[in-house]
Amino acid sequence: SASFGSGSRTLIDTQTKDPQTGAPIPIAVDVPNDPRSGIIVSGPGTAAVLVGVVPFVFADADANHDGFITANEFSGSQQLFDSYDSPFQPKLKDNKLSPSEAPSFVPSATFDNAKPADHVGELRLPDVGSAGTTAGGIETVGNNVATSLPAQGARLTVVAAGDVLLGSRGSIGTLEGGDVTVASLTGAVRGGVPPAGTIDQRGIFSLYASPTSGASTRPAEPTGGGDILVDAYGDIDVGGLAIAALSGGDITVGSRAASFKGGVSSPFADPSVRFDPQANLVVASFEGGGLNASGDPKGDVTIKAVKDIDIGAGITGGNINLGAGGNITSSGSGAIAGSTVTLGAAGTITGNVSAVGAVTVTGGTVTGGSMSSSTGLVTGAGSGVGSNAGGSKTSADTNLASQQMAQNGSLSGSGLGDAAGAGGPRQGVRIDVSSQPCKNRVTCD
Repeated sequence: SASFGSGSRTLIDTQTKDPQTGAPIPIAVDVPNDPRSGIIVSGPGTAAVLVGVVPFVFADADANHDGFITANEFSGSQQLFDSYDSPFQPKLKDNKLSPSEAPSFVPSATFDNAKPADHVGELRLPDVGSAGTTAGGIETVGNNVATSLPAQGARLTVVAAGDVLLGSRGSIGTLEGGDVTVASLTGAVRGGVPPAGTIDQRGIFSLYASPTSGASTRPAEPTGGGDILVDAYGDIDVGGLAIAALSGGDITVGSRAASFKGGVSSPFADPSVRFDPQANLVVASFEGGGLNASGDPKGDVTIKAVKDIDIGAGITGGNINLGAGGNITSSGSGAIAGSTVTLGAAGTITGNVSAVGAVTVTGGTVTGGSMSSSTGLVTGAGSGVGSNAGGSKTSADTNLASQQMAQNGSLSGSGLGDAAGAGGPRQGVRIDVSSQPCKNRVTCD
């Protein structure tokens, strides 16, 4: 296992003296580990933190050279193998892994033979410290030393055989460009809840901020940030932290056997960057949490889970795509807001959803919340998929909606029919469209 600033350590206090002999009386005192512990990698290239894993080389494992890996050729458990075999499209499971499905790492023999109580293969980040202390983590910054090399920060890969525990203050991210990959092969990725008033970076993030911009607080650059990929066998739970791409990067999250939980904090707000003299590097700051892909243009967001997706503290970005094998729920204060939003679930869908463009429900039954689009259509199945409150609606949208409904046949406002893969007649969609007269007859502005 690996631990950075997590947990506590025991020190011996010898200040108390024996009143008769004057000899010190040793007293064991548990104190928190230093929350500033962590790793910082400077320069271009690739940085990797690997805990309890070994590389999986596809070409070596493919014993019969047929271009696929079977369970017999896989150097992991059957359970792990199954989790990589089309986890989000169960109808496509074929008991073999293609090069795009196979993992880059598998658990080591030490992890496989260890007892769960030993926490082998676990990564733990800072879980202590006051809100005024800049906590450490695993980060990359740009190349500020060797000027002959590119200034871009390193790509960052963090893979653990067991759980990735971000703690209440831990962070994994790139500050001057570079993609971020965080994976738990057999466990979960979990965030804790930070102390009240914490605004410094926490969770999983990417951004681009030039170190030459001075010490002033400022927004991150709108472009140049890396993409974020978070993969886990178990739950991916944001907790009170955030998964944030602040400079145009895309975010992809996948739980191969469990659920995604979008956090328990207030919605993400007020992101900025500044130079922290205590940490001697650029740090990000933001309020709230959840999942946010910002920049210009905003990054896209894809979340897949074999079980449920909970919107939690909120999900914001460009084109947002959610797919749940169970339900899409809303247990927190957040909503979904994107350029376009696509939702699919095998069960029910609840939550407040807004988009500039289209909102599309590809599967599931909407049972609560609201869905709205300012310039596009809200289409799909289930009660509640029928709110098109946009004053800029044009007759072209109305005609398109009418054509689609005519093609689909029945105008039932509930149920999925063919859209969910179920039997029975194909069902259409009930769509309410608001419109207003064109001010300009030529352009309809």
